[in-house]
Amino acid sequence: MFEDKPTSCNTVDVVGSGSTSSAFSNSLPEANKMEGRAENEHMISSSESYLFTQNKSYDSPTIVAKQTLLPLSGELEKQIISAKSSSTEGSSVVTSYIKLKCKPISRALVVEELINTDVTNILSQEPFYSNFKDITRTEITNKFVHLEAAPVALLEEHRCLFSGLSEWRQRVCLEVTGDATRNVNDIMESFQHIFPKSNFIKPIAKPPTSKSVTRWLERKEAFKRNAGTRSSVSSRVEQKILENEQCSQKGIVDVKCFEESSALERSMKPDDRPSPTRKNKSTRSSFDSDMFPSSSSRESNQSPPNKDSIHEAEITHPDCSKSSQIDFNPDLFKSFIRKQLETPKRRICDSYAIDAMTPDTTGDYQMGLDNLNEVTSHVENYYLTVLAVEIHAISRALLKPDPAYDEVKAIFYYLYTCPPEEDRKVGIILIGQESELPEVRTKPIQMHFVSNEKELFSIFIENVRQWDPDILIGYEIETLSWGYLLERGYVLGLNLNQELSRITEVEKRNSSRDEVKNTQLQMPGRIVINLWRLLRHEVNLQSYTFENIMYHVLHERIPLHSWKLLTCWWEHRTHLYKWMTVEHYLIRVTGIIRLIEQLDFIGRTSEMARLFGIQFYEVLSRGSQFRVESIMLRLSRLNNFVAVSPSIKQRAHMRAPESLPLILEPESRLYTDPIIVLDFQSLYPSVIIAYNYCFSTCLGRVEHLGVSDSFPFGCIDLNVSIRSLKKLQQKLTISPSGVAFVDKSIRCGILPKMLQEILDTRLMVKQSMKEYKSNAALQRVLHARQLGLKLIANVTYGYTAANFSGRMPCVEVGDSVVSKGRETLQKAIETVNNTSKWQCRVVYGDTDSMFVLAPGKTKQEAFEIGKEIANVVTNNNPTPVKLKFEKVYQPCILQTKKRYVGYMYETADQDKPIYEAKGIETVRRDGCPAVSKILKKSLCLLFETKDLSVVKEYVEKQFSKIISGRISVQDMTFAKEYRGQAGYKPGACVPALSLARQWVLTDPRAEPRVSERVPYVIVSGAPGLPLIKLVKSPYELLQDSSLRLNSEYYITRVIIPPLERCFLLLGTPVLPWYKNLPRKLHVYLPSVLNERKKKSTISQYFASVNCVCCNQMTQNNKGVCDACLNQTQLLGTCLYYKIQAWQRSQDQVNKVCTTCVGRSTSNDCISLDCPVLYRKTQITRDLDQLSYVLSLCDSHLALF
Repeated sequence: MFEDKPTSCNTVDVVGSGSTSSAFSNSLPEANKMEGRAENEHMISSSESYLFTQNKSYDSPTIVAKQTLLPLSGELEKQIISAKSSSTEGSSVVTSYIKLKCKPISRALVVEELINTDVTNILSQEPFYSNFKDITRTEITNKFVHLEAAPVALLEEHRCLFSGLSEWRQRVCLEVTGDATRNVNDIMESFQHIFPKSNFIKPIAKPPTSKSVTRWLERKEAFKRNAGTRSSVSSRVEQKILENEQCSQKGIVDVKCFEESSALERSMKPDDRPSPTRKNKSTRSSFDSDMFPSSSSRESNQSPPNKDSIHEAEITHPDCSKSSQIDFNPDLFKSFIRKQLETPKRRICDSYAIDAMTPDTTGDYQMGLDNLNEVTSHVENYYLTVLAVEIHAISRALLKPDPAYDEVKAIFYYLYTCPPEEDRKVGIILIGQESELPEVRTKPIQMHFVSNEKELFSIFIENVRQWDPDILIGYEIETLSWGYLLERGYVLGLNLNQELSRITEVEKRNSSRDEVKNTQLQMPGRIVINLWRLLRHEVNLQSYTFENIMYHVLHERIPLHSWKLLTCWWEHRTHLYKWMTVEHYLIRVTGIIRLIEQLDFIGRTSEMARLFGIQFYEVLSRGSQFRVESIMLRLSRLNNFVAVSPSIKQRAHMRAPESLPLILEPESRLYTDPIIVLDFQSLYPSVIIAYNYCFSTCLGRVEHLGVSDSFPFGCIDLNVSIRSLKKLQQKLTISPSGVAFVDKSIRCGILPKMLQEILDTRLMVKQSMKEYKSNAALQRVLHARQLGLKLIANVTYGYTAANFSGRMPCVEVGDSVVSKGRETLQKAIETVNNTSKWQCRVVYGDTDSMFVLAPGKTKQEAFEIGKEIANVVTNNNPTPVKLKFEKVYQPCILQTKKRYVGYMYETADQDKPIYEAKGIETVRRDGCPAVSKILKKSLCLLFETKDLSVVKEYVEKQFSKIISGRISVQDMTFAKEYRGQAGYKPGACVPALSLARQWVLTDPRAEPRVSERVPYVIVSGAPGLPLIKLVKSPYELLQDSSLRLNSEYYITRVIIPPLERCFLLLGTPVLPWYKNLPRKLHVYLPSVLNERKKKSTISQYFASVNCVCCNQMTQNNKGVCDACLNQTQLLGTCLYYKIQAWQRSQDQVNKVCTTCVGRSTSNDCISLDCPVLYRKTQITRDLDQLSYVLSLCDSHLALF
């Protein structure tokens, strides 16, 4: 705002010659000369009490005048300019330096005054409405919030000291010449004598004359009446034609449009008609029917007119009289002028998919395609053998395979050895003959054919004993893969748990299926891994099916076929389709090994086992306390310590924790000024190290010291002698919770030693990350390692305070860590709030982090202040407690505790911000994808434009798509975890539980697994029907055309509440936006196929009565209005294009499925994770109308 420079922009140096001064004197009357000379002589003898001082010099032939132009008050305004012209003996030229009496205000003084008056020198853009009609007045906490509109037309005029430039010139002229009655030209001539022409400020372009402004207004009015220039007539014809083309894509043709365009075209000269080259020849996209219409009309409407169509001629519109004809100047209709005159045409997008932000990756993948196994350096080879297995069992109709009834027809396996350079074996053991699979024989697959199921099991057991794998893995091993083999083995009289184990003396288990079903899959001597459960901790997804995991991890689309279809292929009498089933399972069993290789699953787990000193499977199955205890016990043995093992009763009698972490309630609102985020680096571990908090260094509470008897200490009793206490009196550290610890000079605790090693190792890993920033895959590996070390360090505090499930809890140690961390954060907050030079305040604090508001600061200044705060707070605390400056948010919304969102800047030179959210719906998975997409884009529009009218327009557009009923079902699908039937209270109304009960009634094997995410949607129903009755599976919605999504529920109960949690902080309610929208529901044409189906809802009895061609309501029962019946050519074109569009869309979707499946036949994929499935269902419903349209062709068109 201000700059410290010798000459500021407020000072103008004016240099002129002596002759100019004399000429100016000669132009004045003699009386004025004498008066001016006397006044000047009086000024020479005056003191510094006057405004100007004069210094004479006889060496320079020039006159230098310094004038400070400041919009000051009236007194200083009257003392602006004073000139002196005199001569001395022996010199013909006089040099006068004119100076201000008062020096200009310095920048430091201005900044100091701004700070004292609490005025910021930087004002960030606040939210506004660009459309004043969108302004709302909302009451929040008994206060009305009112956002003003900010278009240019409604801005207040700038208030200046003078009403105009001419008045300022007259006032200055009065002070200089004493004459204020002269006209502007005379004043200008007078000023030219004082100030040379070279020093006058001139505009870059000349202002328009009154004649030009008058002609401009005339052209503007004519443009409104005639809709543009001469080319506007041709553009209107093009627009009408393109509108008809766009309407015909939807099956709607406006007869009036055709007639008006024809009349316009006939009224034009041949040269003015649209050129064929203007026509858009681009082909349509892959999905180009109603859901993905062509954009040719938009591009044509927005394309600028050709220069050849603009002539200096008289424009005559058919609707205008000759008196309104105006001779247009072609210069007025250049591209930039046309943009000013024309009403801006908003780009119309008729896509029925939710408009979301552009994803960071091409396919919106949740994980990068980086092979972690390739960048990991194996110091030692693990020499672990992994065996992946998938099975194919015959199913009955639509039921899933049941091991009690359905036999296993084939076992598919993949033998993998780590290191991966060893030989791999992919094979099949199946019931059948070699002649049945000629296509598969050409592939490098080991195939073993058997005659019956028992022989298949015996061959498989023999191979497993021969290979002796360490790890048995399957994608879903509870109902399929290994679990199905175990259950089926019991039916056949085989105990596979004993046959496949490495320990032969295993007690034979009961062959009851119920016992096997409730028993965890364990094989003595081998590790059994259920892959999909482990992948839940690797990537956050809505669904953890094999197809979705392959897409996001390996970036490949995998088809999913129903059990009925796989059985039909396998049992086909010609054996020509069996290879499709084999290929389906080979993709799955190979994909399992590819997934664990891509994620370096074996290597990472082995390294963690070495670090923690526990077994491979314990890394996957045990919790964090087990890991902490393993490391701690190894260090305690070296120091001759023995860990305490209290009983459950002793833990129950332990004192309850008293200290809580410091969590400030944030000031909930939108912050346009920078928000500095600072975080203590591993606060709790650093506190333990800095203050030597440990089981072995704690002397108990201060209130108990000095007593000869024993006193409670955690779960046990402790006795500290008075003699020992006196020796340690000067070596004690008292925590804020009143617990005494000895200093490091007396004894270094076990926990500080352990944590110091972990944090040093983590710093080493982070240093390696800085050195290899260009290697993305290595970055992921190192980041996972440092995150694991950080986790084990942070949960050490939890081990000391776990009074319910912990093995060795000690409330004194736990309270001391929490209270000291709270004190550290509170002191840091006070330091920030009490330091005046920063002019910042803390608006939110949470355990080990704080959000600092820097009002009136730029992003660059915020980074400097953040680093300074981090250094000051770090120096005020003992090592290794360190406050780390993380990032800057600008802008940012703080909702509540642990819920905030903003644009993040990690470095000062970062130009493009990163969207980051914590705790809100954009990063949560308990809603449908539409909520995340709409909320994220709405916030991004708000952060980038600050224009709430733009946000409102976007949100209303998405609401209209949902109301129409042709929205993508995938965007409206919920997915909640299923906790098992025993995990819910009796009578619980939970969608996942309700669907599971329905599925179990028809198929006992269809119950979802515990922790599996069950997809469901909410459909429309009768008024008053309970919501639980409206819960349906996505498969039901896709198969039953009578069902439709409940748009009222989705908008009012699912989408609007998250939006209002953000926008109500600005005083902008979202619910009125929806209430004011029109309710437009898409109605399909009558269908012969639908008439044959059983009608279950009242909506099935309704059909559209609009004309198929022009979409106008018709009273006849012919399906086409009388106007269209009279124009058979138009009717035929419309119906033909409608049929063509449906069939073309079907063909293009089939091409996509063919590319994914790899064959042109049998593309019956049922994967809910593929968006093409929903598009395919939509096209099928459109094609149901084909029979009705063909019947209209037969009835009304003789040509057909």
